[in-house]
Amino acid sequence: MPLDRSIPIEAEWRSESWDIDVDSAFEHFGGKSKEEAMSLFQKDAARYQEDLLYTPAACFPYYLDACMTYLRSRAAEGDAEGASGFISLITERAREYPDEVRDLWPEISPTLRHIAVNQEHFGADEETFGSFHEQIESLSWLGLSVDEMDDEEAYEYEAEEENEEED
Repeated sequence: MPLDRSIPIEAEWRSESWDIDVDSAFEHFGGKSKEEAMSLFQKDAARYQEDLLYTPAACFPYYLDACMTYLRSRAAEGDAEGASGFISLITERAREYPDEVRDLWPEISPTLRHIAVNQEHFGADEETFGSFHEQIESLSWLGLSVDEMDDEEAYEYEAEEENEEED
């Protein structure tokens, strides 16, 4: 499932059964670009991640990419709810649609790894949020794992953003 594609059209939104949850997701994301969706995640990642949970499979990768891009940016600093919510989103989506998550795993796992090694950056103390690393490792029942998670990757996005500023 490619993440780099055009904005999902209404027919893709209506490709599965329509209910109040899909309606809410469509109301928030329908017709929005990735940049517009990222703006929503910056405002309240946990709220809009809940919408992603109910987004039809045809639209899910597009808006998931916006969420992951936000979480790997400086704008997500201190967003413990957003980081924790992403782990929950992927866990729940994997329970409902394991094949979809397996197909997207090469794109999802770097973001999960980033969240795990940067738990402090998100302001997510373990007493309140638990260990992100352990929560992510619990997805191993899917037969998937996140590559080695070590502190060397902490704040890897900072160097990338600094390079962008120099260009």
